[in-house]
Amino acid sequence: VNVRNEYRYNRLTWAEMNEAIAMQKVVLLPTGSTEQHGRHLPLDTDVFLAESVCLEVGRRASDRVLVLPPISYGLNMHHIDFPGTIHIE
Repeated sequence: VNVRNEYRYNRLTWAEMNEAIAMQKVVLLPTGSTEQHGRHLPLDTDVFLAESVCLEVGRRASDRVLVLPPISYGLNMHHIDFPGTIHIE
């Protein structure tokens, strides 16, 4: 793997990660809740959008950015009555 062109954090080996650290790559962490968005959108809408933006930034600036795997849950008590919502505290 060419560390300069790889922007997906979890695709690197530990040795490649050491190179990325030496390059001082910025790490992006996409976060979004798994919760209802009405009958017309899937539960992962928030995390899908956040991850998509981060991956596009990584694609455009692969020599400066690493994108972590997303965190797809959060504080969602206000949606807890809807099946599929993941709430953590």
